[in-house]
Amino acid sequence: MNDLRSSHPQHPSSLSLLQSKLALTWVAEFHGALALSESKSESFLAAQSSNPKTKAQSQVWTSGTFWDLGKSSHRHSLETVGPSFQKCLLFLNKKFPDISARKGMKSLGNRIRACAQAVNAFVHPTDSSSIGDAPELQKLSKCRLQEITILHGDLKAANLFFNAESCAGVDFQYSGLGLGVVDLAYFLFPDAKSNFVREERALLAHYHSALCTAQPLFFAYSLQTLFFDYQVARLDLLRYNLAKGWVATTPAEAASLDLANQFLATIDNGEVLTQEQYAQRILAEQPT
Repeated sequence: MNDLRSSHPQHPSSLSLLQSKLALTWVAEFHGALALSESKSESFLAAQSSNPKTKAQSQVWTSGTFWDLGKSSHRHSLETVGPSFQKCLLFLNKKFPDISARKGMKSLGNRIRACAQAVNAFVHPTDSSSIGDAPELQKLSKCRLQEITILHGDLKAANLFFNAESCAGVDFQYSGLGLGVVDLAYFLFPDAKSNFVREERALLAHYHSALCTAQPLFFAYSLQTLFFDYQVARLDLLRYNLAKGWVATTPAEAASLDLANQFLATIDNGEVLTQEQYAQRILAEQPT
């Protein structure tokens, strides 16, 4: 850590736009350097299905982050998603009535809960304990085998150090396999210290460019597809946040709920669907 502080002495509690770009360049290079080929991903998943373990032999999590259903469901039940969202609605009704009046918003909590298994299978394809044997979830989990990499798993300002030109990360306790957009959804989710909702698309484009530069295999992963996957990953993070009792309290958080509702409506038209229907619709709505 002392060596890191000598080369990257800045450790801000909140990030500027420039520092966010430096962080996204760093994590893009991290994802690019540790990307798995599709054949390696398939081999890993086959090994997991025959002999599931908590961690891979490399001592990273088989599914990176701390909010995939396999890790979080025993701590934060899906049953609390709806009640937490009702508190968000009270905030929206009072401060942002135009958002709360949008089609599907009042049922967003129930829709996030209903799509949770399908969303988890898509963005956490190595979370075999939650995917199970359901054919529709198995199919979803194989959509992005060529994009699987090693995630940082806890990408936030507290774990990042900077100098004027670059970023370096620490704290890899939740590193493991997954889609890079999972790190991005966590990093870009607004809170009291950071809000890049307006710059979201530009920052994702910055990450995508850095990712393709770091690992040419990702040239086949279009920015349009990455943005679709990012929006699915945001739904996944919202499920976790709501399950642990999070309530929106800022304009940026209200905007995140609005964006999530708009995207999910392209999947379910603002109506609660079954797990199988969500899986089918996510497959059908992927960019071609």
